[in-house]
Amino acid sequence: MADNSRTIMTDAGFTLEAQLRANKTNMQFTRASISTKNYFEVDDEVLAKLSTLDDVQQDGQVTEVQVVDDSTVHVQVNVDQTQSPNDYQMLSAGLYAKDSDGNEILYGVTALQDPVFVHKDDAGSYLGFGIDTKVGRAANVTIVVNPANMVTKQVFDTAMQNYYTKAEMDAKLQDLDDYAGLSEANNFEKQQTFSQGAVDGAGNAYITAPDAQKQADAAQVAANKHTDDAVAPMVKSADTSSWQKNKITNDNGAAVLSIMADGKTDTNSVLLGLNPGVYSTYIQYGAINFPGKSSARGLVIATGGGFGNGTFFTNRDDKYYGYTFVMDGDVIKWKRLSDDSVPSGLNLVYNSRYTNNAAGWNMLSGTGYLSTVPSSMQNGHPGFGVNISGKSTIDTTMFGSSKPMPVPSTSVDSVANAYSIRAEALLYADSAVEAKIIATMAFLDSSGNRVGYKENYVDQSHKDVFVPITAENYPLPAGATQVQVQYYAYGSHVHGVVIEPMIVCGPVAPSYTPDTIGEAEVAPLLQGALHDGADLNNEKTAGSYSNSTTWIKNGPFKDATYVGWDVTVSNGGRVIHQHAYRQSGESAYRTFWDGAGWGEWQITTPSRFALDANTLHRNPATGEVVEKLYAPGGITLANGHVLNISNTDGLTIDGKPLFIKVADETTAKSNSNTDKLHYYYTEES
Repeated sequence: MADNSRTIMTDAGFTLEAQLRANKTNMQFTRASISTKNYFEVDDEVLAKLSTLDDVQQDGQVTEVQVVDDSTVHVQVNVDQTQSPNDYQMLSAGLYAKDSDGNEILYGVTALQDPVFVHKDDAGSYLGFGIDTKVGRAANVTIVVNPANMVTKQVFDTAMQNYYTKAEMDAKLQDLDDYAGLSEANNFEKQQTFSQGAVDGAGNAYITAPDAQKQADAAQVAANKHTDDAVAPMVKSADTSSWQKNKITNDNGAAVLSIMADGKTDTNSVLLGLNPGVYSTYIQYGAINFPGKSSARGLVIATGGGFGNGTFFTNRDDKYYGYTFVMDGDVIKWKRLSDDSVPSGLNLVYNSRYTNNAAGWNMLSGTGYLSTVPSSMQNGHPGFGVNISGKSTIDTTMFGSSKPMPVPSTSVDSVANAYSIRAEALLYADSAVEAKIIATMAFLDSSGNRVGYKENYVDQSHKDVFVPITAENYPLPAGATQVQVQYYAYGSHVHGVVIEPMIVCGPVAPSYTPDTIGEAEVAPLLQGALHDGADLNNEKTAGSYSNSTTWIKNGPFKDATYVGWDVTVSNGGRVIHQHAYRQSGESAYRTFWDGAGWGEWQITTPSRFALDANTLHRNPATGEVVEKLYAPGGITLANGHVLNISNTDGLTIDGKPLFIKVADETTAKSNSNTDKLHYYYTEES
């Protein structure tokens, strides 16, 4: 091997060598394993312990063993390159030997400092190298020559005809400095001529300087055909004067404007400060003053000076998918475009067509009325009218209100839970010049108190014609649970009507649609005295009514058909009386006080079916009527004793608990002998 290698005998080799020295065995070198692992820096002690090499690529054949002296042999190894798995770098070789019993061991390890390249070659080439190693007695080493690696003289001479002798090579290489290296950088001191032309590694031809200049000149002439000068851009500046200079998106398609949720960037301030142009925009969820519930992407059109608009659509996890805004000077107004939190367009005005004499509506003791004059009607529906006079020019008079309806959601959200009102109003020309008819969307808490409102009006600028009144995008006030329409007349003399009121949960008020809840409740009621299916809690209009086939609700009787009732109104509509009766003669009455609600039904003519808070009780779930004993002072028994029930003592007789605890048995026995109505006991008993 080369001088930059070292050969280490293994422990197993030393053992075999000792046997050789003792003439106890013979040894034969069998093969050499060729490895790509670098053992050159490995300690001798580690190498001596090896029994095999790592990363072995193939085995080399031992073709010759020559005795150098009594303790040294030269082993020749050939590596058949046709058997190489691929090209590799040989860095170590393991020499194997076996004793006379046929036991093979790793005898020695040869480690190279510099690798030897082994090329896979199917042409029959091989790589040969020698290893000098120590043995105990060279005479005991079996000499083997492999005939497969021998060649005949004829073959050898034929092969050598293709090679120069050393003298021939010396003659040819004496002027080596004048040769150019194919894989090296060369310095040509004289001009070189390439008769076949020069090409690059891909076969593309190089051109000469004159040819290159000609091509460049031709390209420049073509390029400058529409330019201002020889080195100008490809178009003339004058041609770009009307071109759009600002990008709508970045070159990669991303938004040119990003508003991030960094806790300090205000969405509205950024939008108001934009220069004129169109901006593709990304707004991250949580950015200040952005109403969306997730991040959004859209377009913004800015005209400068705080004017413009934009439309955005949020990600799928936001239940409100579309938002738009309008810049108005230094103010931005956001609106939601779509909403799936509440039924879109649901009219929340109870009995909005005033069916059945405006059932569910309060006409304020006749201040309001239903008008069936053709000019006051629309689509066959009566108008809710007012005709007042004698007021001051600044008086506001309420003339009607609808039954409060629960809002779909009580969450306070300026975008997701905003409401709008729409109605049509007609103000007759005989009204005072200052007159107005006002439609108000009033929000009430659970006690009926108004906690917020939004309203609009029609005035004398529109006379004798129905005009839409709208008030839109009013957020639900905190504490509001109900909503209703309220009508007001403003001025000294007001004459007009309101029709088709509508309240919706949404940023805009659409065209009129009837309410589905209130109309369904009053739909079975017929015009006139027959009110089948009526809810007596809503029967507040003076008159006489009855039912025949459909049971009434909240009446005094279990058997709720063929019932009649009279309604009277007093004290300016603040007190309403109901008197209900049956054909068999049973009757009851109750009273409604404004602010207190309906009182209990009181019996006037006894009947098993009358609902009297003091004598009878009806199960709301089943309608079953049972007798209920009412004796707030107790029940007087024989001999004047009073039986009663106490919240603290339970059942009592003569005001004392039925069971009485005393201190000792003597007292218990004594009291029991004198008081037979009570039971006396002690802690122990």
